[in-house]
Amino acid sequence: MNTTGLTLSPEAGVERRDGRFVATSTEPWLRIEPHAALQPGKIVKFVYRLSLWDEPARPVFRFWTSDGNWRDQIAPGPIAGAAIWTGRIPTETVRISVSPTNRPGRFDFDLESVSRVSFGALAAKGLRRRPRATLRAVLAGRIGTPLESDVHLERAIGFTPFASYQAWQRARARPIDIAGIDAPRSDWTIAAKIHLVVDAATANLDELAATIAALRAQAYPHWRLHLAGGNDLDDLPADPRIGRLPRESAAAMLRALPGNSFIGAIQAGDAPYPYALAAVAEAAARSPETQVFYGDEDVHGAGRKRVPVLKPGWSPLLQTNRPYLGHAAFLRREILVDWTDAEAAAFVASAEIPRNAAARFAPDKVHSLRRVLLTRAAPWPDAGPPPPEPSPAAIALAGNPAALIIIPTRDQALLLSRCLASIFSTTSFNNFSIIIVDNGSVEPEAQQLFKAFRGDRIVSVLRCPGPFNHSSLCNAAAARRKADVLVFLSEATEILAPDWLDRLVAHALSPDAGAVGALILDRGRRIFDAGLALGIGGDARPFGAGAAAGSPGWLSRNEAAHEVSGVSKACLAVARRKFMLVGGFDAEHLPVEHNDSDLCLKLAERGWTARIDPKVRLLHAGPDRRDALQHGRADSPQRAWFQARWFGALRDDPFFHPGLSLSSLDAAFG
Repeated sequence: MNTTGLTLSPEAGVERRDGRFVATSTEPWLRIEPHAALQPGKIVKFVYRLSLWDEPARPVFRFWTSDGNWRDQIAPGPIAGAAIWTGRIPTETVRISVSPTNRPGRFDFDLESVSRVSFGALAAKGLRRRPRATLRAVLAGRIGTPLESDVHLERAIGFTPFASYQAWQRARARPIDIAGIDAPRSDWTIAAKIHLVVDAATANLDELAATIAALRAQAYPHWRLHLAGGNDLDDLPADPRIGRLPRESAAAMLRALPGNSFIGAIQAGDAPYPYALAAVAEAAARSPETQVFYGDEDVHGAGRKRVPVLKPGWSPLLQTNRPYLGHAAFLRREILVDWTDAEAAAFVASAEIPRNAAARFAPDKVHSLRRVLLTRAAPWPDAGPPPPEPSPAAIALAGNPAALIIIPTRDQALLLSRCLASIFSTTSFNNFSIIIVDNGSVEPEAQQLFKAFRGDRIVSVLRCPGPFNHSSLCNAAAARRKADVLVFLSEATEILAPDWLDRLVAHALSPDAGAVGALILDRGRRIFDAGLALGIGGDARPFGAGAAAGSPGWLSRNEAAHEVSGVSKACLAVARRKFMLVGGFDAEHLPVEHNDSDLCLKLAERGWTARIDPKVRLLHAGPDRRDALQHGRADSPQRAWFQARWFGALRDDPFFHPGLSLSSLDAAFG
């Protein structure tokens, strides 16, 4: 059965005004009116569309039961204009709602179609992708645990590799519907004028012609192309919106443009998508205080196949160390006024925002549009070496700050002794102490180890018997001794980098830093943890786990310090003052699970963003994380509390693109 045009009606946090939906909260809900295709227990495929002028967020489908409870399903963000979610309607469902966006204001969303899908067809697909997860789904279904079956099936099929980008895009891209869902929100006759500059001195005429053709196909007409330099341009098509100017005066001209202008620098051959400039103009009208908008790009890879470059939300550390803004960046004219001549000239020549200029951007004035705005003619540039940084030791030792290392343990003498030995044999930072929090060890080896530290100046043992509560153990140790920085460390870790503590202390004492984490390797020297992404697996999981130690990761994030939303408690550093201000770990609701992500999010609420420094390297002696999506029970009370408390963050991690899959630890489409 296939049904098109399902009916949606306001349910909560949303109104109809002049025939359009208007969100009155950050969690608007629409009711999906009952239809024969939406039968409980059946697997369906939803195809849904969001206006190209709405910033794509992951929709949430909510399946209600007769007792007023519900089950949520976070779906892929419609970054290509449309998106697809396939899954089972729970058997106890009595009605279905959808939250299409997480921003107040007008939005346009519709359910284009719903169709039935057989379990056998999905299992066949899953066997080609993730056989183990598929077999678990089949087994769980046969033993009568449908929830577990659905979770495993989602892990098996809920992603599309980047290598299949063009097929993925064909199934989701759609033409602009100006008369319908893509009707302009603002008056385009008085909206921002968009100026694009190309360094044409050495440009290929065919590539320039391709760029001009792409601009002429724009839905938004108020653009102008400035060709800087180049003397042999007579064969280009005539157009009053195309002008020429001397290369040496291009930067000055851009800074002299009238107000309400946006400026972008591109290269000959770059081809903006037809909706690109309209998306910028609509975003500028919606957010007049924002100074910089940027979008995603795709580039030609091997065999001329296009591959995507999906970018995180504004990440100042990442932009400084591994610039990612690229060619799809648009700046209000006013921001260039404060640039040096050299910075403005470099912007024109390279079509890249200079690092020094980007470092001065106000964080709350930069915004990602989270759509692919152009196809880049040249390959994505090699990141190259990061800029030189001050010595971590020089930063950390200013004022002689103290670090307190807290290690919870119970009857793991061998692991703990290896961890301690690595700290003392490797660490260059010298102003630290250690509290071992013993949760009721009884084995002789553990008792002997603790006895060895009796009266020690650096290492002490805090006895905390009773039921295991990781949060409570850590909080007790943090309250026991004053220090500038707290470092929570797993007993199963070993230190690999001498300056690990210097770096953690330096980052933690940065005014805008929250929790700070490390790149942690497993025993096979594969990545165990390099930061947590919210929403993966329904909660928070280690994105990139299982990759080789030398893997650069998504946008080369494994090579330089960068922002994340979550840091693992296997190695988590935080300024003690900030830790205490947010109440430490939540020992009541999250005694064991998700307490690290919860802490990071509480710190972020105060404006302190989590970050990872991949130069801080540790080894973890536990099992590898290549099957990390299997960890945790789907019905865990702690997981349920965490999901309810951080619903908004889980559906929209600012440092994890909404087009990325929540069913894969590798970068893949949802």
